[in-house]
Amino acid sequence: MVHLILSSTKGNQGGKYFPFLGFLGLTPVRVEGIVRTKLDTDLKLLPSTSLTISVRCYEHRVGRVNVTNSRILVDHTQVLWLKPDDVEYEPIGVSEYPFRIILPATVAGFSTATFVDYRCTWRVEAVLNHVPITGVGSRQIRHFELPLTRFDLPKHALMPSPAKSPVTLDQCTSKPRAPRIRYSYDPPSHPVGPSETLSIPLHLQPLESNVSIKNATVLVERRIQLLEPQSTAASSPIPIPNPPFHHSSTSHSARSSPSASPHSSSAPLSSSHSSYFSSSRDSPPSSPSEQASPSQHFEPAQSTASLVSSQPTITPNNVNPSTASLFSWTSDSPLLHTSFPAQQQPPQTPPMTTSSPTISSSSSASKIVVNPIVGTETDSFTRDPKGLWSSTISFEWPASKSHSRWAVGETISSDLVSVKYFVRVKISVTSPANGTDTIELGEKELLIVSTSEQERHNAQQTYAELVESGRVNDSALRSKSKSPRRLKPIE
Repeated sequence: MVHLILSSTKGNQGGKYFPFLGFLGLTPVRVEGIVRTKLDTDLKLLPSTSLTISVRCYEHRVGRVNVTNSRILVDHTQVLWLKPDDVEYEPIGVSEYPFRIILPATVAGFSTATFVDYRCTWRVEAVLNHVPITGVGSRQIRHFELPLTRFDLPKHALMPSPAKSPVTLDQCTSKPRAPRIRYSYDPPSHPVGPSETLSIPLHLQPLESNVSIKNATVLVERRIQLLEPQSTAASSPIPIPNPPFHHSSTSHSARSSPSASPHSSSAPLSSSHSSYFSSSRDSPPSSPSEQASPSQHFEPAQSTASLVSSQPTITPNNVNPSTASLFSWTSDSPLLHTSFPAQQQPPQTPPMTTSSPTISSSSSASKIVVNPIVGTETDSFTRDPKGLWSSTISFEWPASKSHSRWAVGETISSDLVSVKYFVRVKISVTSPANGTDTIELGEKELLIVSTSEQERHNAQQTYAELVESGRVNDSALRSKSKSPRRLKPIE
């Protein structure tokens, strides 16, 4: 029997995560290591067909027992070894294959995140396809996770808008038997990242002069809409590419043979896997200079980079998905939970749900999960002679968490899930006629990203230093002039 070993260039990999170099979405990300095959004590060779190494981004719908649906969002694969065309299987024994896969800065996929019902993961996977063995199957898989986080901004992200002057009260409350109040509030229109401060100007003007504003409560909630895609093509087998076979003893044949080209499959993967991080970010294959250098024993085929390259290693099991459910806030329920103080993030626990009809769309929604993320309350208002009550409510977006904990997340949309964030405001008013009443204002959406402006700036500086030191060779990020090299700024 032959054993498959995946390790980094620094030795055996004992931790959960595989090392990488770069910042996803901002710079190229380099993943390199060694795939080894070794014989068991019986010293028997294993008839095999191929050995591949892949860097992939998966998204999973998670049920009560196991994964119910899985799709590949990004797939960059190298074929390290391939049997000759004239035989069904070729024995494989002790061998060693170095690899280097470079994800372009324009690669698609989301940040690594774990929710109760949905997960997005990046993995580096070595797969040995061999003759079927009873009780074992027809392939060996070794993998490690890559804790990748996106450092870029959505293409359509808006810049901070200047303050409106004068104040425009363009909305009005409509709660029955409650005082009518004209209002406006403006959450940030630009992307918000971890530990960044949100400032929301709130302006209220009761139509009756004897109505007073007592306090206001602001809550940001996350809505995860779980979808049931109509197509399950991603779960079907995907053929492995057939680059030229490279002899193990020379490197001349590798130089003279045509390079492996990007390929497609009759079973396409999801093309709408991001509305904020577009699938068009995926670029052509990396240049030959970016690939693994030949070893003294074997030279792997050149890298192929595409959304479809080989059979997925994570497939859904036959587990019934959760029933349709929805958790909603009513105008009479408090926005802030009483178990945590203002300006503090509530614990990430599975949300309460109640039954709700299924929502129809191109990908039918089966479940909507709502979680309060952060909120605050204020009773500090100023009133001008015209009866306009004003206050600026500020709070901090929660900091990034360890990948082993429930994620705060980012705004994403795919065939399996839609994750969005909304600002909800409730005000408490008093009047001689109605006493104290609670009124909810119209909600507004926030655009959430996984990194702050400071983190993106630090990442640019760090990568520029790596380029200067020679640890990375990235000519695309260098200035064409002879002046000192500098990293191109985020567009």
